[in-house]
Amino acid sequence: MLLKKRYLLVGAAVPLLILNGCSIGDSTETRDIPIEKVDMSRYASKTANGIFDGVLNTKFVDIKINGEVKIFTVNDKAIKQLENLNEGDQIQFVYSLNGKTIQNELQSIVQVNGQEVENLTEEQKPVKNNLEAKKKVKEENGIEMEVNYPNTTKIVGAEKNSFIDGTFNVIDTYDWSNQTLKKDETEIRFHTVVDTIEDDIQKERWRAADILKEIGELHEKKESNRDGARFIFYAQNDDEYKEIMVLKNKYGYLRVETDTPYDEKEDTIAEVTAMLDTIE
Repeated sequence: MLLKKRYLLVGAAVPLLILNGCSIGDSTETRDIPIEKVDMSRYASKTANGIFDGVLNTKFVDIKINGEVKIFTVNDKAIKQLENLNEGDQIQFVYSLNGKTIQNELQSIVQVNGQEVENLTEEQKPVKNNLEAKKKVKEENGIEMEVNYPNTTKIVGAEKNSFIDGTFNVIDTYDWSNQTLKKDETEIRFHTVVDTIEDDIQKERWRAADILKEIGELHEKKESNRDGARFIFYAQNDDEYKEIMVLKNKYGYLRVETDTPYDEKEDTIAEVTAMLDTIE
């Protein structure tokens, strides 16, 4: 009886070995595996017309197309363009289906109210001629000034003010008083540096470093588009950004100290640069 059981056990194993052998043999053969073809055209960029219906948050916008409101995500290049839009603006825009999120994504705005959006670089730029700003400037007999914001260029209103011995175009969103500009939590202070010669600029560097160490780690901008800058020091933390620079123009040496919220530092730097460039 015992022998019979062993015989049955061995016999049962034989079909298993045969099956395994077939499986192994098949794996060595070349098989034609069907490859699913993906329709990439669904991810291609498309152009559409619609009515801008507002921003849900920094990453989502509503656009009304043929009377139906549709939600679009916004890529990084197009976020800045939203700053120049008002609800009800007629827009022509480029969008595509995002392969990761499977959502329609706004890539850029081509036209606003029939006006072409000017491309200043390879990246898409917001509408250069800000109609509302120009209208305001015209009404107040002010001055148009172009500000090179990060990844954008915008026309803003400015007012001409006395500055040391010359004139100074102050962006009209700032209040100008006693050599100090203020806008919300941003403050820009201007000081003439008396009796400073080129060889003695180190004193100003030490002074700036001593002040900035209270904010955070000291950094120096080695390159700047601000004419006449002798040095630009800055420090920052999660809440604030502080910058101290000394520049030289035809009136002598000028110290400029800027305090602004951290989240607004890039726009503030652009505005300071634009205003400094107008000193006559």
